[in-house]
Amino acid sequence: MTDVSTSTLRRVSKHVIPLLFLLYLFSYIDRVNIGYAGLQMNTELGFNPAVFGLGAGLLFLGYVLFGIPSNFLMKKIGGRVWLSTLAIGWGIVALGNALISSEAMFYGMRFLLGLAESGFVPGMLLYLTQWYPQNERGKVVSTLYMATAVSVIVAGPLSGAIMQMDGLLGVSGWKWILILEGIPPILLGIFALRYLPERPETVEWLSADQRDWLVAELAEGEVTQGNKGYDTFQAALRAPIVWIFGLLYFLLGIGFFSVMIWLPLVVKQLSGLTSVQVSFVSAIPFVFASICMTLYGRHSDRTNERQWHLVVAFLVGSAGLAVSAASSDPVLGFVAICVAAIGLWSATGVFWPMPTSFLSGSGATGGLALINSIGILGGFVGPYFVGLIRNMTPNFSTALYSVAAVQLLAAVVASQIHRSTVVRAARTEIAAR
Repeated sequence: MTDVSTSTLRRVSKHVIPLLFLLYLFSYIDRVNIGYAGLQMNTELGFNPAVFGLGAGLLFLGYVLFGIPSNFLMKKIGGRVWLSTLAIGWGIVALGNALISSEAMFYGMRFLLGLAESGFVPGMLLYLTQWYPQNERGKVVSTLYMATAVSVIVAGPLSGAIMQMDGLLGVSGWKWILILEGIPPILLGIFALRYLPERPETVEWLSADQRDWLVAELAEGEVTQGNKGYDTFQAALRAPIVWIFGLLYFLLGIGFFSVMIWLPLVVKQLSGLTSVQVSFVSAIPFVFASICMTLYGRHSDRTNERQWHLVVAFLVGSAGLAVSAASSDPVLGFVAICVAAIGLWSATGVFWPMPTSFLSGSGATGGLALINSIGILGGFVGPYFVGLIRNMTPNFSTALYSVAAVQLLAAVVASQIHRSTVVRAARTEIAAR
């Protein structure tokens, strides 16, 4: 890389990444904190595992409905205003989750939270294409996706500490979790409305040389992607490869969100620890996951290879889940969960640079949201499926085996992408255009 490219990207990252990271961090905290709240909420409100699994999963069903329209709205309104608005909106709904008092209200509030959050991830991915060339996105996406692991690292101890406020002002500890963890995205959204940069052409903190280099680099990337990929939403919608990546993200989502939502209850069963102790111990797998996914994303960028990095990550995730299910030793079972988290989170870091390599323009606007919407259904299916199985069995072993099998299937699908007839057909269609 040249001096101007290095200095430009360093300056962009300084102004873009910290705020996006914090927004993404709290979006995930407000998704996964229900796992910690559930340690007390389920007992207080009489929710069984099936009810809890369905409620936790309904967030992702709401998530599906608004992802694509949200990205097109962002295209018209601009990333700064739209991402900020989304953060303020989901923070308000997250606060409202503290009002849950029945099964129906649990289902409704989780669905609304998913609806409010649905546009943020595809919007963030689209926003990054306006700031980073393709060959830099693996590292950047891995860095931002580290927020999903850090969110659990933060949410565990934070939720455990907040839960000790149980009874303060007559409010249960689980409600305090949802209240106090719903406030930060509102404040961050207000801050982002003022300080999140819109586009390279509009900022003053890039020099003329830096701005010219970045605008030219992004424009060249758009032309290249337009020539070799799908640059309209209609083309992306018809492209089999887009649906294949949607399937892969769906399979990944089953593992990713099952671990995120159910981990506190799995750890409690493995260890017999108190709820507060569980909230601290549950953070450990994600310390390892956050470190490894960043290193893995950097290695994928450096070698310019995505597919087999994705396959290996799926295999590691599957193996970790299977060993945890088979183990009667709580220490070995917990170590295996750590390995599973490393695999699943590393897969997310190398996944998104793949579809952004062949989607551009309106194809990226709608295509990324479509893939995310298909994949996020795994966030509904996984937690609900685990809850149903756990309701019928004395422990989590059968559920963990099932999720491990899904990740193994994902590895098989990912390994065949380059050989797929539909991919070859896509390449033929692109060449013809």
